[in-house]
Amino acid sequence: MAESIPEPKAMSLLELQSVVAAQINDAATYIDSNVAIERAEATKYYRGDKFGDEEDGRSQAISRDVHDTVNAITPSLMRIFFGPEQVVEFVPQGPEDVEMAKQATDYVNYIFTKDNPGFEITLAVIKDALIRKAGIVKWWWDESEEVRTVEYSGLSEDSLSMLMTDLEGAEKAELVESEQDEDGNLEVTIRLTRKRDRVVVQALPPEEFLIDRNARDIDEATFVAHRTMKTVSELVAMGYDEDDVKEQSEEGDELRFNLDRLSRNPYAQMFGVVPNLDPAGKLVLYVESYQKVDVDGDGIAELVKVCTIGPTFKIVYWEPVESRNFAAFICDPEPHTFFGYSIADKTMDIQRIKSALLRSALDSLSLTINPRATVNTRTGGPNILADAQNTEIGALIRTEDSSAYNVVVTPDVSPSAFEAMGYMDQVKESRTGMSRVSLGLDPQALQNTTATAAAGQFSQSQQHIELIARIFAETGWKRLFRGILKLVCENQRKERVINLTGDWVPMDPRGWKADMDVTANVALGGGTDGEKMVILGQIKETQEGIIQQYGPDNPLVGMEQYHHTLSQMLQIAGFKNPDAFFRDPAKEPPKPPAPPPEDPKMVEIQGRLQVEQAKLQMAQQSDQAKFEQAQQKALGEYQLRQAQAESDHQLQLERMAMEADLKREQLAAEIDLKREQLAAELELKRQQMTAELALQVQTQDSSDIGEVNVGGDPG
Repeated sequence: MAESIPEPKAMSLLELQSVVAAQINDAATYIDSNVAIERAEATKYYRGDKFGDEEDGRSQAISRDVHDTVNAITPSLMRIFFGPEQVVEFVPQGPEDVEMAKQATDYVNYIFTKDNPGFEITLAVIKDALIRKAGIVKWWWDESEEVRTVEYSGLSEDSLSMLMTDLEGAEKAELVESEQDEDGNLEVTIRLTRKRDRVVVQALPPEEFLIDRNARDIDEATFVAHRTMKTVSELVAMGYDEDDVKEQSEEGDELRFNLDRLSRNPYAQMFGVVPNLDPAGKLVLYVESYQKVDVDGDGIAELVKVCTIGPTFKIVYWEPVESRNFAAFICDPEPHTFFGYSIADKTMDIQRIKSALLRSALDSLSLTINPRATVNTRTGGPNILADAQNTEIGALIRTEDSSAYNVVVTPDVSPSAFEAMGYMDQVKESRTGMSRVSLGLDPQALQNTTATAAAGQFSQSQQHIELIARIFAETGWKRLFRGILKLVCENQRKERVINLTGDWVPMDPRGWKADMDVTANVALGGGTDGEKMVILGQIKETQEGIIQQYGPDNPLVGMEQYHHTLSQMLQIAGFKNPDAFFRDPAKEPPKPPAPPPEDPKMVEIQGRLQVEQAKLQMAQQSDQAKFEQAQQKALGEYQLRQAQAESDHQLQLERMAMEADLKREQLAAEIDLKREQLAAELELKRQQMTAELALQVQTQDSSDIGEVNVGGDPG
């Protein structure tokens, strides 16, 4: 986020900032100048603050009708939302999605109740809805970094290396400081940094939620925003530029004097607050707004998320988004408008009227008990005035004239006032369904009421409460759970193993469908826990009777249905893990089907078959022995033939070797004979040639001598 912010296509960043600032200012004016006044007044009535018209010396009692009604409804709603049944469930879109929908339901409930303080969030939302018109929940994927520093001592070099390796497996570990003590061991300081990477759910204070004045609901609103004060450190951890954040930081909290906030915490308006001297702890106004703006110039406004800081609403981040992660819980919605009516709206006027009647009744009763008197100081003596002002029981009044002191008798009108207060209680009951009879607080009324009539009044009050629960489930809870599922499907990068009722279950939402529908399980007329236990007890007895008569494999009731009944009873009793008491048949491996009952004829047939099988087995064994004997005989013959063949082969080889030697000797003799013949022939030829040569030489010599004699002269 610290990089430069991209400019929208159809407008400049400054123009977008002007649009956002105008929407924030208009929504803040609407909320702070109108809605906040009514909510602050309702909070004061809930706390039982004085009205401001009290008179000294008169009763200043307050009838706490808003407080009592809200506190009577809250436990029932909390029991519904944290009872044995899951309030909302994801619905499979096909038979292949059944297991995925069940896992998604378990995982989202786990995220809300275990990863986040689900109980506290629900309690805050219910209180805000019953008192301050609407309870607002926000959820987001938290990628901020958490930094903490830890110190270790007595480490060796090897143990430090192993420690750093172990820490790096879960988070980024950085060695900040290392010193060696007298024993040669290391004392180190390590800074650990990790990304949270989880879904965060938060119940927003009413004054932090902004919505445009013409909005009908969150999805169709032109503008929705969350404004809050964050420290410089928190914004830097979210990834914003430190210099930009410090530039917009201020000394005070801009929401400190908000009417909503002051009504909840009147001590916050006390002066003399010491400013935070740490620059990282200074507060900055941070507004995360969702509005429809034409940022791409196509003439159609797109939903964008814009984050601003400081009183000038400087934009530090913006992006197009698909949804707004807010859910509103309104106990009595008004059609075609966002804010409906709270229980406080329905009972504040009754509290004001009953307070006036109560004060009058108490004043009348006080005057009856302590009546006023007329005193004649002139005839009564000097002590009569002091004695008349003494309210001690049995005190004397000294007078010289008995007529000097006269008591003024004031009629007691408190019965009429209390009767009128009873009428106002009836009005409150008709508006809210809450009465002393329905709460079991009026023994006299119960004595004079039949069981059927009392049950009818109680059922009527429960219908009011469960209608509120149904509205919460259909509007707020379904939207919240659908939003959480979408976040984990889009952002969870790896499988996670969680503990569900004692079993470790892997959860990998990367393959889930993020658009699964959600259904609410809040049933009207469900009754109290005691009534449910009675009904479940009757169901349990009926199931046991069917199983005893027809066996556990009957088509009506099986072990799974019986286990479900026992689990419901344990959960209503407050035990969150029924599997610790009874094994779940659905988790047990399937057993082979039981054999059918035996028939005598079948037994006889089976006996005959067994005899025949025994005979067949003996025949097979005999045949096997014969086969093995024949196999041994054949093997012996084969080995004999193989030995004879090897002997014949050896003789043949020896014969062939002898024949080869003989042929070799004959060939050598023939070669020697031919060599001798050739030598003889060569010698004969040499002799012949020698003789011929000698003859030629002799002949040549004779010829030379003849020529000499013929041609010479003898003399």
